[in-house]
Amino acid sequence: MGNVLDLAEVVAQDVDHVAPAHAALAASWSSLVNTVTHNSAESLTDWIKTGGGTEKDYCPDARVVEGRCRHREQRVVVKPCKRRGCPYCGPKGRQRIAERIANGVRVLWPCAWLVLTFETADAEDPDYKAKATRRLASFIRWLRQRMPDLEYAATYELQKRGRLHINLIAGPWTWIEQAELQKKWGARLSVELVRESEAMGAEAAKTYSPESLGKYLSKLDQAVPEEWGRRCSFSKGWPKLPPPPERKGHIAWRNEWQLDRAERNGLWLDYEIGLLEVVRPGELVNLRNLAGCDCFDFKESFPAPPG
Repeated sequence: MGNVLDLAEVVAQDVDHVAPAHAALAASWSSLVNTVTHNSAESLTDWIKTGGGTEKDYCPDARVVEGRCRHREQRVVVKPCKRRGCPYCGPKGRQRIAERIANGVRVLWPCAWLVLTFETADAEDPDYKAKATRRLASFIRWLRQRMPDLEYAATYELQKRGRLHINLIAGPWTWIEQAELQKKWGARLSVELVRESEAMGAEAAKTYSPESLGKYLSKLDQAVPEEWGRRCSFSKGWPKLPPPPERKGHIAWRNEWQLDRAERNGLWLDYEIGLLEVVRPGELVNLRNLAGCDCFDFKESFPAPPG
């Protein structure tokens, strides 16, 4: 690797301003990366997944993407798998569900929390989930006859004995007697109004405030297993969370598998000579292709103050 270390001295410089021998070495970069024979892709990928060795907690099944802006600056970014069973992505996904439920409750206020149960033993079978979803859709249509603007969030959970039940958050809510709701649903049902935490004592707020309710409904221990299908669903009009911030410039992203052998080997060599530098958790910049632009910076998610 001696030639590679020599190359590290010149790759960040303008080739026109270095000694002819070094210029020739820099010009041979493409042929150099094509001569790499060791299988280092897995080591590089694992190193990048940890944010350059700085992240102790990271997605074990993350994929790596490479991006370039119009100024040719190169970044390598970790994209988590986002699967609910992942020890890293699962908690983050549940947090997003909790935040969306809480946000929707505040936008659609007042809201009700209904727990819908099933009497049949079939509700312990994953195949029953489709029937439960159709039954919920019918119940929602009935509710909308009384509340035309009703939107909802539903989470599917299993009781300790393994039987399915549904937590339904619905709003804006007009009160309907529990007996009438249960008669229409056809099985045991409970209903509570979601309350504003500032108007309650601390203990009650733990259960009934929008934030606490969102966290409770997104918990993992009773969520239906993956083979049951989706654990949470939202109506079309349930408020969404703000989208993630955009980059300032246009970035052309490529998945790791879209890079050819020479490009992958080139990234490995850049890593070995210390040219991949962490700029934020899960994102690294290649100092060999540093443009000094702001294309990779994020746009502000809120308007700038006047003046």
